[in-house]
Amino acid sequence: MTKEKGLETVLVLALVSLLVYVKFDLDWLLYVVFILLAIGILSKKLTLLIGKAWFTFSQYFGMVMNYLIMALIFYIVLTPLSFFQKLLGKNQILKKGTSESYFHHRNHTFSLKDIQKPW
Repeated sequence: MTKEKGLETVLVLALVSLLVYVKFDLDWLLYVVFILLAIGILSKKLTLLIGKAWFTFSQYFGMVMNYLIMALIFYIVLTPLSFFQKLLGKNQILKKGTSESYFHHRNHTFSLKDIQKPW
């Protein structure tokens, strides 16, 4: 990580802390803002450490949120949809015909033209 990325991270954290201070009037956040800005100005090592810690946290947080959002979509949207479909007794996604298989026989001889332009 470069010094600029670390400094950018510290400044963004200070800005977010300042905005939360303005919104909720939490006095201790003002001290956090001043400490973060002082660290950004005075210490390169601490700035890089804060930047690395924040990027590591955001990477793991992103992984957790990805699984959480997908689980919520599954249980809030898809599960009730499948229950309603079973209650109605219809399968709207895979309509099975009279045959026992979904495989369709196709009498077609493949040529070079089929491979060159598959779609």
